[in-house]
Amino acid sequence: MSRIFACIIALSIALVPVATADAPDLETRSDCTPTDMRIYFKSGETVLSAFSRNVIAQRSAALAGCKIARLDLIADAEDGRSADEAASLSEARIATVISTLQDYGLGSDTIDARQTDFERDVPGMMARRVDIRLAAYRDELS
Repeated sequence: MSRIFACIIALSIALVPVATADAPDLETRSDCTPTDMRIYFKSGETVLSAFSRNVIAQRSAALAGCKIARLDLIADAEDGRSADEAASLSEARIATVISTLQDYGLGSDTIDARQTDFERDVPGMMARRVDIRLAAYRDELS
């Protein structure tokens, strides 16, 4: 009887609904401090997933009222089959990310974008990303 009761409790815990979202909740930032994002891509692709767009949208909302002073982007595309293909993927992914950031009001006139070296030393998904650092400030004159 106690085994049956334990099984029922285990099943009821396992069946508790878990809240899911398209993207993780990001803390609300009202201080316009620098913020980082990491955007992942499917192998060989340069388009953003709905999840990645949602991450950028949430960060845009969190930085509402802030001006973006600088964007630093580092692309890693070790899913390319050659150094040339990796460079092409990196460039296209950077362009996609910059365009999407601008669409969400997170553009800047000062952008530093670069690629990592093609070394094939980063496993799987970690090798298909663009790391972003946004330097933001509050425009006190507005």
